[in-house]
Amino acid sequence: MLDTIQNGDVVLVWKSLNSKKLYLSNQVVLFSKILNGEKISFVKRIAATPNDSITANTNEIIVNGKAYPHDPIYFTISGCPKDTNAKYFKFLTEQSIGNEKFENLKINTWFDDKSVTVPPEYYFLIGDNPYESMDSRFWGFVHEDQIIGKVIAIF
Repeated sequence: MLDTIQNGDVVLVWKSLNSKKLYLSNQVVLFSKILNGEKISFVKRIAATPNDSITANTNEIIVNGKAYPHDPIYFTISGCPKDTNAKYFKFLTEQSIGNEKFENLKINTWFDDKSVTVPPEYYFLIGDNPYESMDSRFWGFVHEDQIIGKVIAIF
């Protein structure tokens, strides 16, 4: 999240105590993700909320009109330029599996050759420094239960 948050900064997080967590596009949130068997906390910006559409072209993904450069994974999994987007969108949805709620969704209904739709109760998170950010472009959608709260101050 460089330049927004620097190493050593402390963030104040508003934990949502509501049963229905409603986060908005462009909010910065703290969430946890299990990577390599370890629970790690991250701070990222919400780029897309449930039912938003994400499209792609050869250079970038486009979320709510804002372009983000492709991460290396996009180019790694591409077979040929013709079907790269479909393979990438399939990768994103497969990375989201692990939460039993997601596994009950019909994955094929969320993407086609040109776009992917963020499933209900899921968010697409991207760091403010997208060239050096590990985010939803690598690990797929983040369920609202994984979001700890909204960052409301940085010290």
